[in-house]
Amino acid sequence: MALLFLIIILGASIGSFLTVVIFRTSTQETIIFRHSRCSNCRHRLHPHDLIPMLSYLLRGGKCAYCKTRISGLYPLIELTTTLAFVLAFFISVLVSKDILTQLIIFFCQALLFSVLLVILFRYLNKNRKTMR
Repeated sequence: MALLFLIIILGASIGSFLTVVIFRTSTQETIIFRHSRCSNCRHRLHPHDLIPMLSYLLRGGKCAYCKTRISGLYPLIELTTTLAFVLAFFISVLVSKDILTQLIIFFCQALLFSVLLVILFRYLNKNRKTMR
């Protein structure tokens, strides 16, 4: 049960990072050296503002500083990634009894899903001028 909880945390965290990759690469911004900011008021977000899905729900989908609506794509990508990681975990457990094999299967599936998700949303963003 503790391992499943860790998989959920990992999925939500990776999903949060994938939103950064998707949105920042769409605007030619760096994904590494810049802190997260509100896309409207440009206020630097603090760690408590960046808790995947939870921050969005607690703030009613609005920026804590300027109260502008935040795109629902952020929690959608985080939730989708979390669910995919949980599914990959269960598949890896069903496929093999060997722990090393389970880890390899899980990480391969998680990596494949993450790459495909970024490609999908980058494609959608390219064909739709704004996703924010």
